[in-house]
Amino acid sequence: MEWKPGPGDQIRWTETHNLTSPQTGRFSFTEVDAVAEEPGIYLVYANRRIGWLNWDPRSGVAYVGKADDGLRRRLVKEHAGDTGRSTLRRSLGSILKTELELVARPRPSRGEPKRINFINFNFEPDGNDRLNVWMGEHLEVECLLDVMIAEAERRLIAEHQPPLNLTGWENPFALEIKAARAECAEEARLRRLAGGI
Repeated sequence: MEWKPGPGDQIRWTETHNLTSPQTGRFSFTEVDAVAEEPGIYLVYANRRIGWLNWDPRSGVAYVGKADDGLRRRLVKEHAGDTGRSTLRRSLGSILKTELELVARPRPSRGEPKRINFINFNFEPDGNDRLNVWMGEHLEVECLLDVMIAEAERRLIAEHQPPLNLTGWENPFALEIKAARAECAEEARLRRLAGGI
């Protein structure tokens, strides 16, 4: 039977995950500055449905990623703050755009401030703040140290089939998420053309 959550329906972490065990390596997105600095793999869990995405969070992992340059750097500098540099945040923000009243904007390319990037859009600062709060309340990340990072990422994506990973498995949500991201990219482009940024 398909799970149909009601508004605000959410899983209590203590019912589904053992958060008190230090061996789990699991952190709230508000605690990612405590994760290891070494390269590794991270799995993201959600404790509630993500916007309009018809995915049951009880099924497990929402996203799998790798951090070649170190878990803390990837999670703190990208996923916990800068939407323009995080595919996870762009997907989440696109799905939660209406719920969190997010407004997409272009971002300057790294090292080239005059070159504007629409595809890797950002959100207005107050919207980024709301997305941060949502992630802190509803997401957890589990960090795994693994020497074969790329291989481990591929294996975990195939095993868990996380809805926010748009590649690595036949994701039935990929087209909807890509369309939502394309709408945000177009909003960012139009704002730039209109002189709104």
